[in-house]
Amino acid sequence: MGATLQGERYYLAAAVDCLDAAAKAANPKATYGHDAYKVLVGGHYAFDAFKFYGTVQYMKNMPWIGGYSTKEVAPMAFGQTTPQMGFEAWALSTGVDFKAAGGTVKASLGYANAENLNLDRQNKMNRANLGLGYIYPLSKRTSVYTVGGYFWQDADWQKESISANEVIAGLMHRW
Repeated sequence: MGATLQGERYYLAAAVDCLDAAAKAANPKATYGHDAYKVLVGGHYAFDAFKFYGTVQYMKNMPWIGGYSTKEVAPMAFGQTTPQMGFEAWALSTGVDFKAAGGTVKASLGYANAENLNLDRQNKMNRANLGLGYIYPLSKRTSVYTVGGYFWQDADWQKESISANEVIAGLMHRW
């Protein structure tokens, strides 16, 4: 369920999302103790020279955090037979975009702090990501782009922190 509010220079969205994990586990062998939910508030404001973005997100009983290549499933203790409780987490992100050299520069920064509810100790996780990109329009519907990103995670259940870098370039056409 969500709601949006839009004005001439701003856009604001809020949503509540519930995953009926306790009743409909994707893996029949997995059992989830509670339904998972998240609350999100975010939006942007267009200043004269740039656009500023921001989001705040709260999650409870989420079986995983992140997505695509950064997805982390909440580990369970060896031999644990109690239901999967998942993560309780806060996540913040901010970004900006501005016009430059005929295109748009986009930059972002995100941070999440989580607690793995499956573990009684060594259950804290922190992660951060940085992104920088540039989009150049070739026509009204076609653009070229390049994006670079950095991801870092430190979790008590890992031997050491992990990180990854990524650079992507491409062509985008909107039909």
